[in-house]
Amino acid sequence: MDEKQRKKLHTFKQKKKSVQDKKDAEPKQWSQLPDTIIMEIYMNLGDVDRVSMARVCKTWYQVFHVPSLWRSREIDFGLRRANLEAFDKAKKESPVSNGKHAIKFVKQFPTSLEDIAIRFRFMSEQPTKQMINDFKELCASLDGAKLRNISIWNLNVDTVSGQKRKDVIDSLKRLLRDQSSIRKFKEDASFYDLESGLEILRCLADASASTIQDLSLKDLVLNGVYMYRDGRVSAELKKFTGLSRIDFDYNLISEELVKTWVTTCPKLTFIKLCANDYVHPNHVISCEAWKSLVGTHPNLLVEFESSEIPDLKQMNDILSPAIPLFELSWYTFQNTSEFELTRLLNRVAHYHRTVKHLCLRLSGQFPNLNTTAVQNILSKCSHLLPFKCVTKSKRKTFTGKKAWGLVQETSWLTENDI
Repeated sequence: MDEKQRKKLHTFKQKKKSVQDKKDAEPKQWSQLPDTIIMEIYMNLGDVDRVSMARVCKTWYQVFHVPSLWRSREIDFGLRRANLEAFDKAKKESPVSNGKHAIKFVKQFPTSLEDIAIRFRFMSEQPTKQMINDFKELCASLDGAKLRNISIWNLNVDTVSGQKRKDVIDSLKRLLRDQSSIRKFKEDASFYDLESGLEILRCLADASASTIQDLSLKDLVLNGVYMYRDGRVSAELKKFTGLSRIDFDYNLISEELVKTWVTTCPKLTFIKLCANDYVHPNHVISCEAWKSLVGTHPNLLVEFESSEIPDLKQMNDILSPAIPLFELSWYTFQNTSEFELTRLLNRVAHYHRTVKHLCLRLSGQFPNLNTTAVQNILSKCSHLLPFKCVTKSKRKTFTGKKAWGLVQETSWLTENDI
């Protein structure tokens, strides 16, 4: 190839490259976006915006019907139509539907739905017949779904009476009986009577006892009902053998149940217990039971939350020295003496050196707290993060160096700043 031909070839390649660069620089059509990017956009939109986006072009409309886009749904019964769009935009991870919207959605995507959260708004008032009928229709429409996660908030059947209560409980029982692969179940503020709560628990255990890994049962029954005394409750809870995380009302567990977990729940790694002023004064899980559980579950962590337990002696009895405490939250509006609080902190520092999070919301004044119990707990609990002590009028934040346990700084804020 002579010099002239080489120049022509070089010129041709330069022109070809220039044309290609020009094409690359031109903006591509929105319809040519990869499906993965379109899916990512959809996942950050509420239902109203998703529908608008699906109308743009055929490609976006096809991605709109991909099943993985419709796996999660939060259903808010009692949510007024005027507020639906605002809630929908706020809940981008799990779009919100009211009753009628939810039923229509479930019928359109019966097999896509896997994660469902049901919230009852205004159940503290007298619920309407329409709200209960919508709930019944929703449970019936979910027969074909294979749900993995179910969360129910504020059902509060204590405010419902007669046939309405029976309809709500029967609908929930139907929903749970039809699901055999639930991994996570959470129920909060339901307040059943003992028999109704036992029926719900039995339906859940019979259908998904072997598959549930995360079980949360707070306020399952009315306050003052001590479920740990009823052997039928413990018998149903023993059926859950795949548990790794537990979030229970303290009134729900018995010493026998804790001992059962030693052999029946080998994957158990986290327990959260919530106690309030309805805890029976004689209800205490022994140190031996906790030692047996920790002996077979060395990685077990326990979070304890107490609300309105005015008697610190009872609190100290519940906090067995054998508990591998990870987090402690204590809230009370009863007058608490500095002596009682110091005793509690010293007990935590002595027996629970694994504690990492501590939050106290109390009534009373504690002028010497910074120089006594706080230094003790900071020096002995090497994993403890900066913690807060909120009083009726002030908040104090304590921080310290892990190696020396010395208080570095304190800051006072008024209650309005909390």
